[in-house]
Amino acid sequence: MYRILAAFSMFVVLIHPVNAKVDVCLDAGAPIYESTIVIDADAIAETGAKYVRLNFILGSWDSPNDAAQHNGMTWMECYDSIVNSLVNRGVKVYGLIGAEAVKNAGKLNTDEYVDAYAKNFVMIVDHFKDRIRIFESFNEPNDWAGGTTSQLEPYWFAKILQRLYTDVKLANGHENNKDWQVTLISGPLFGHDISDGYGDTGAEYLEEVYKAGINQLDWEGIKLTHGTYPLDGIGYHTYVRQRPNTKQSVIDRLTYNLDSIYNMVKKYEGENTSKKIWISECGWNTAHISELIQARSLSAAFKVFNEHPGVKFAAWFQIQDFGESNGWGIYRKAPFIEKNRKLSWNAFCNAARRYR
Repeated sequence: MYRILAAFSMFVVLIHPVNAKVDVCLDAGAPIYESTIVIDADAIAETGAKYVRLNFILGSWDSPNDAAQHNGMTWMECYDSIVNSLVNRGVKVYGLIGAEAVKNAGKLNTDEYVDAYAKNFVMIVDHFKDRIRIFESFNEPNDWAGGTTSQLEPYWFAKILQRLYTDVKLANGHENNKDWQVTLISGPLFGHDISDGYGDTGAEYLEEVYKAGINQLDWEGIKLTHGTYPLDGIGYHTYVRQRPNTKQSVIDRLTYNLDSIYNMVKKYEGENTSKKIWISECGWNTAHISELIQARSLSAAFKVFNEHPGVKFAAWFQIQDFGESNGWGIYRKAPFIEKNRKLSWNAFCNAARRYR
């Protein structure tokens, strides 16, 4: 019992802030269920997180400008309520506008899909740009999603990035309008490893995206005219050492993945690039490890993120577990009360305050 209490105490003492460069974020999970708001702004604010990752899913609505009312609200009114509840509590919003922001848009890897996705993306940015200044695009484009190849072929991901950057920041006089100059983070790449040592950092896919943009699309023209390729940062997810691990193994593998991605960014953006990695998911699942190992891994990860020269932003996935096999949360379940907290809740609160 003494050892358990001693281990627990490692994570309950709040640590004073250090010289920090990484912005700490908490992924809130699905903010709505069909048309019912399920996000808890108070619980998020209580952790001290500077940002929350908010997924703009359509739920019961057909599009962001759907005038239909569900639970007495249109889609825009529903998300206005969510965003305002967070901002009013001092939590900044990191907006994910992914595949769930488009309904019945046609098959991926087609111009039909790019058109529908870009239309909704711009619509959402336009409505929320007074309160949200960072937006991330298509989630895990290189994930196989149950198939045998990436959801988005590199060419089509490059095309989406070009289209979003042009429509949001350059077209229709937007280039000279500071309100439209939001930060656009590329859809986060999925980086991982598995127990036998094989893994995929996502770097090879990222290189193919750069090649497609430069050789087949207008990335060079955009850079020549506007001084940049069409992305402001590189979104990234890193899931490593998901079974019982050591602190050092977590540090080593995270560093390896981050180095792989950052070296690829510098290969195409230049050694002195200001573009950084924005980690919008990282986590460990207590379906496979103890709560103590989850908390220890969390603390080690945020230390790595803060010290790595390529990382600007880091988010934990996520606030609560969602089923027996998905124990990713810092809470076991709702309601978000003390008895439902894991050790990782304390570890996350420490990180949120330490790296602030």
